[in-house]
Amino acid sequence: NDKNSNIEEKSSSINNNSNKENFSNLNNNSKTANSSNFIKYLKDNLKKKNEAIYAYLRNLNSKINDKRGSKEKKSNPNLKKAFKYILIFILSIFILFSLYSFIIVTTAPKIHPETIYKSVAQTTKIYDDSGNEVDKLYYTQDRTLVSRKDIPDNLVNAYIALEDKTFYKHHGFNWTRMVGAVLNALTGSDNISGTSTITQQLARNVYLPEIKSQRSIRRKILEMYYADQIEKVLDKDQIIEAYLNTIYLGFGNYGIQTAAKSYF
Repeated sequence: NDKNSNIEEKSSSINNNSNKENFSNLNNNSKTANSSNFIKYLKDNLKKKNEAIYAYLRNLNSKINDKRGSKEKKSNPNLKKAFKYILIFILSIFILFSLYSFIIVTTAPKIHPETIYKSVAQTTKIYDDSGNEVDKLYYTQDRTLVSRKDIPDNLVNAYIALEDKTFYKHHGFNWTRMVGAVLNALTGSDNISGTSTITQQLARNVYLPEIKSQRSIRRKILEMYYADQIEKVLDKDQIIEAYLNTIYLGFGNYGIQTAAKSYF
């Protein structure tokens, strides 16, 4: 009996311990299951929220694009009209300017650059029977001509550096400076000035003495036309020689030869 009772006590204790272990395992399993379910629940909720946020952002972006598209559709016709009017205005100005230039050129007096000195007043010198100069006569311009070979190169280079650095490169006029001056005159921001090349100055001094002090589009067009005619007939040495023989150097002196005699 004693043995049997001991065996029963041991078996009951073993059963109790096993029940406790099973209960703890069940509790642990339930806790693990609950935590995994909770994590899954959080993931599902976050996914749903993210999908809702993405859907809202896509909707908002589509609305913004629709508004931009409607604005562009409304503004495009206005831009096209403005561009069309500007283009028509520019073409009209170009056509009118071309027509105006054509009229001025066709009605301008013809010139003969090969005999350019026939258009320039010169001083008459009087000599005695021994060949000595006793007097000189001139009307308004005291001028004595000098040939290019008698003009120092340094003097020629100095005038080119001051008046027209591109003298040996251009063919009568500087397009860049000319267009800028015409635009300034058309917009009223400034008169046309400081754009004449040496060839243009020569054309103005010889063929446009009556209007050479004017600053106008008409004078510039005539200068360009006459400069082109001069460049077609005379070479650069002949042009610079004629220029230095025709410029006014103060106190009634026309040309570098007369000025040199007067000042030095």
